Amino acid sequence: MRVDDVPRTDVTKAKEPLGKPSGSVGMAVKVALLEERTTVRVGMQELLGPHFDVEILDSRDIDAVDRTLARASGADVVIVGQVNESQDLAYVRRLSAFGSNLGFRVIAFWDVSDQSEIALLLSAGACGYVNPSSDSRQIVSAVTIVAGHGMAFVPAPEYRFPPGAALETPPESAGLTSRERMVLSSLSHGLSNAEIAKNLSISEATVKKHLSQAMHKVHQPDRLRAGLYAYRHGLF
Repeated sequence: MRVDDVPRTDVTKAKEPLGKPSGSVGMAVKVALLEERTTVRVGMQELLGPHFDVEILDSRDIDAVDRTLARASGADVVIVGQVNESQDLAYVRRLSAFGSNLGFRVIAFWDVSDQSEIALLLSAGACGYVNPSSDSRQIVSAVTIVAGHGMAFVPAPEYRFPPGAALETPPESAGLTSRERMVLSSLSHGLSNAEIAKNLSISEATVKKHLSQAMHKVHQPDRLRAGLYAYRHGLF
């Protein structure tokens, strides 16, 4: 992945010296990356390696991620990319809660396009996001800012109504069952399949079935967008 080859966008918030957050002069910033795509992992390792102490985490098992972070000598920032073939808000929420005890901060390496997505991401505990199309300096700067206890939004959010939201099929017209509505509601709170299953006293396989059917009915391509749909339409 060559991030430098894409068009540049604007970085918001403070401009910090690259690789050293405020208040930690001379200390290496430790960054952990949670990302399942091999090309992205390799590209981010090459991009971030010269500036930070980088560790790649196994994205297949969130409990294993927790154990790895607990054993680590103190990550400052955890970057959450694609896991489970999607942008999974449950990982952000889980890691943000875990990070409040271990002292690390979470930033999403996601394509975030509107205010409702930003609101949901921040409500899950993230300290901002970086679009994967951002150039190398923007990514390094964003990680540095978050490590220094700031917030980073790359590119800066546009204050506009989510495109196409007015054309969405409302829940009452989508033919959702009561269980499907409950699952969508749980997604808007950033719950994982395991947590939804426990709350509803059903199996994870049943949760996946309800979620798949609900996403098909409301025409949402992944968990994040389905959760945002529920958020926009009051299913929370």
